[in-house]
Parts: sequence; structure tokens; C-alpha cells
Amino acid sequence: MVTTRLGEERRGITATAVCSVCAEPATILACTNQNTGTFKMIRDAGHFAVNILDYEHQNTAETFAGRSGLQGDDRFESSAWANGDVLGCQF
Repeated sequence: MVTTRLGEERRGITATAVCSVCAEPATILACTNQNTGTFKMIRDAGHFAVNILDYEHQNTAETFAGRSGLQGDDRFESSAWANGDVLGCQF
């Protein structure tokens, strides 16, 4: 999953494509639909997180894929979350 935060607001999506680009500097590629609120918040915040899920997190993945009907910050209510270090991203 790809998640982001801007102030107290959070957004996230279940990503279908995330891959390593290079080791030095550590760079990853995460593909998102430019028409989503998540993409717009990633662009505005300048950072995102890639969350690697296990089979036991299937409900969370389906929630962030839009199958629950929840949107925006409400999607985060289905699981426990922690904030990590913030690094910038480039577009």
C-alpha cells in the first residue's frame, strides 16, 4: 500500500506496482492514478510510505483498494498505524 499524510489528514491506496529503481541512492517507484486524492496529497506533501502487507492484512488491502466504500482518512480506522521518518520524493 502507498500512504501519505499532510497535516492531520491521511490518504492511501492499494498499489499494484511498486519496485526498486536503484540502490544508491535508495530509490523506489510507486505507480498511482493521478486522478486520486492520494496522488494529489503525495504531490502536495512531497512524501509517501510504502507499506508491505502480509496475507493477514487482506482486509486492509481491500479497504484501501476501495472495496469497503470508505474514503480518505476513514480507511485508516480499520488497522493500527504508526508514523515513520519523513523523506522527500521527486516527481
